[in-house]
This record gives sequence, C-alpha cells and structure tokens, in this order.
Amino acid sequence: MKRCIAALCATLAATSAAAEDWSFIVSAYGWFPAMEVDATIDRPGGSVSADVSTSATDILDALNFGLFGTAEARRGRLGLFGDVFYTDLGVSETGPLGGRQSVDSKLFMFTGVAAWRLVEDGGAFVDAFGGARIVSLDSRVAINDRSASKSTAYVDPLFGARVGYAATERVTLNAFANIGGFGVGSELTWEAYAGANYAFTERVSAELGYRYLSIDYESGGKEIDMQMFGPFTALVLKF
Repeated sequence: MKRCIAALCATLAATSAAAEDWSFIVSAYGWFPAMEVDATIDRPGGSVSADVSTSATDILDALNFGLFGTAEARRGRLGLFGDVFYTDLGVSETGPLGGRQSVDSKLFMFTGVAAWRLVEDGGAFVDAFGGARIVSLDSRVAINDRSASKSTAYVDPLFGARVGYAATERVTLNAFANIGGFGVGSELTWEAYAGANYAFTERVSAELGYRYLSIDYESGGKEIDMQMFGPFTALVLKF
C-alpha cells in the first residue's frame, strides 16, 4: 500500500511539474504591406510636408532592409510575447503639382506584452494582454530641393486581445488586435491581424494572414500619420 501511495504521489508531482513547464514559440516572418504616409517636419524657414503611398507589390523595391521576428513563452495561463520589427524604406512619387516628393524612414519597433489566458475550451482560446511598444523613427521628407529630417524615439502603452480556434488537427485560425499611445508617446496607434496556421509537424508550422498597423504621431515639430496593411507570412517553431 505504501508503495502504491508513493507511486501515486510521484506521478501526481511529475504531472504537476510538467503542467507548469514553460513552452516556447519563435517565428521569422515577412510582411508585404501597402503604405500610406503623411509626414510633416518643421525646419527653419518653414515646414516640409509630403503625402506618399506605395502598393504591396512595390514594397520590395522601396525596402532597403528589413528584420522581423517574434518570440513567445507560456506557462499555464501566463504568456510573454515579443515582436521585433525593423524597416529601412524609401518611398517617392510625383506630387499633386508635378514636383517630386519622398519620405525615407528607418522604423524600429519592439513590442513586449504579458498575456493572461481568460478562456481555453474545445480548441478555442481567448487572451487579454497589456504591455508597451518601443518606437524609434528616423525620417527624411523631401519635396524637390527642399528637405527636412528628424529622429524620434518614444514608448507607447498597449492593450489588446488575441483569440484562436483549432479548426482541424493541423489548421488553427487566430486573430489579435491592440490599441495604444493615448498621447503618452504617439497620439494613437492600433493594430489588427487575422490569419491561419498550418502545422507540418508537432514543432514546425507556417502561417498566412493579413496585418494592419496605424501610427499617428505628433510632437516636437514632427507629424507622422502612417498606415501599413498587407499580407503576412511566417515560419513558426515550437519548443
């Protein structure tokens, strides 16, 4: 009897420990967005403004360099998530009066949040999360021979929710949305995503979706109103 009780206790302890183990997910992703940028930078002698856009098919020509990746750690109901995003872009086009206007930007964003699983039932889950987004933006605006440049760095508070549903053994549908800024860093920023994940193996999967990001920033002689929206793809590894 003592041996049975000891074996049962050991089994329960091992099960409890396993349930509390951390799990990890990392991904490298590509995002191919259309962009709409309305930028104004003050300078001595008057501000310089440009309103430019590029399609999703032209973004690779505008992209000088990009680095994108995510990492997630989860233990029980608690999740920690980070997203690194860096682009070096140059967008130019003919202005409304026939002149040439351009916006060159180097945008770095790190989003870090803590999530709590509110619901997990029958292959579906709902997470609520909160955290911060660190943004560093170097911008140069030019119209013909007039140009101005400015660097900006700020931190936005961020809140949102994520949902998922296992449609089949291999396919999971997921979506998230967040909103932040509130005048702390930017005036307002918000983001939305919806996609589908296909599991090739227990540890390797691919994701395809659509992502939208909006940033409205105004401070220190610089105004940026930027929207990025387009298809998203990722290679996902689980540990």
